[in-house]
Amino acid sequence: MTRRPTAIPLILGWMVLASVLAGCSPTPAPTPTPTFKVDIDLQSGIYTLQVGDCFTQASLDKNKPDVPCDSPHDGEIYAVLQHKKGKTPSVADFQAEADTACLTSFKTFVGVAYKSSTLRFSYIYPSPETWSAGDRSTLCYVYENGKQTTGSLQGTKR
Repeated sequence: MTRRPTAIPLILGWMVLASVLAGCSPTPAPTPTPTFKVDIDLQSGIYTLQVGDCFTQASLDKNKPDVPCDSPHDGEIYAVLQHKKGKTPSVADFQAEADTACLTSFKTFVGVAYKSSTLRFSYIYPSPETWSAGDRSTLCYVYENGKQTTGSLQGTKR
């Protein structure tokens, strides 16, 4: 009786060869992180907003930030905080400073303490890219929760 060769040794041989070759394959080079040059014009767009300017989200998105306050808008700038030059502050540092300063300025602009107000406030602070370009301003803005406002909120005591 003659034995026929089986395919098992052949398959095992190929598996061993494949794993040896896989271990010998060169390690791929790390993919470089792309770098982008951000061209930021601090003389246009959101960077031109001042106390009393009103805006909509759409106007910010179109880089034409201010809209007349007597038309429907999403927010009104009521304070501009100027940060010192130096290393970019952390998000937590920006938020802590803005929480305190915007809260303090709220009563002066609206005419009533924040705790007694039906209005809300938030802020827009520099990103690392805009900070590198020289942006040192945090914009405090007041808004009505969940709806647009028509008219200025300054002195409304709401």
